[in-house]
Amino acid sequence: MKSATGQSRWQEMIQSSMLWIFAITLTLGLTLIFSLNLLSSASVTVKEGEPAPEDIFAPRAITFNSDLRLKQAQEEARANVPEQYRQPEGEDIGRQQLQQVAAIFAFMDTVRADTQADEETKLAYLQSIDGLTIEDQMGQDLLSLTSAEYDQVKSEVSRIVGDLMR
Repeated sequence: MKSATGQSRWQEMIQSSMLWIFAITLTLGLTLIFSLNLLSSASVTVKEGEPAPEDIFAPRAITFNSDLRLKQAQEEARANVPEQYRQPEGEDIGRQQLQQVAAIFAFMDTVRADTQADEETKLAYLQSIDGLTIEDQMGQDLLSLTSAEYDQVKSEVSRIVGDLMR
């Protein structure tokens, strides 16, 4: 009887701890499987000049300013901006406007230096400039400026037109 009771006691103990045995076996099995997976996936064979056989993701995102990409983006943006001040034949409108300003001031220099004409004639000459409207008071003010004041007006107008046409 001892052997039957001893055997049944072992059977009872095994049956009662079956859940624990299953849990321990499952834990050990999963631990073994995951550890083998982690060890094998950590090393990726990559050769220089060839694409990687699988995607490799960084553990975290890092951002930095790339001078090369910045220059490329600036060049691309510069290339995509349409030429606003170019005529179809390629003549620069800004340069054309500066030349027109210089021509108008050259004519005004001639009118101001004319000693034969009176003030009304000089005013009529100034008002005859194409593309420019000069009222009587403005014309009289231009004619009455000193040489220094006139030179300052001339340089300021040229600078302003140059700045606007850039």
